[in-house]
Amino acid sequence: LGLNDYLIDRYIKYLSNLRLTQIGYKPLYPDITDNPMKWIDQFRTINDTKTDFFQAKPQTYAKRSELKW
Repeated sequence: LGLNDYLIDRYIKYLSNLRLTQIGYKPLYPDITDNPMKWIDQFRTINDTKTDFFQAKPQTYAKRSELKW
């Protein structure tokens, strides 16, 4: 897997194009049309809801259970 400068650069350009087209502008990097890091999408959605990871309330933690010794 591994991250490198090339992948990160292409991913940032991909996101730039995506956001620009979402607000009605033309992409800055027309040669970049596919997400180079598709695997990262699973981290962008928590419980099938797109959220900012640092602002999302954790909903998948298990409840504390009592330990018996």
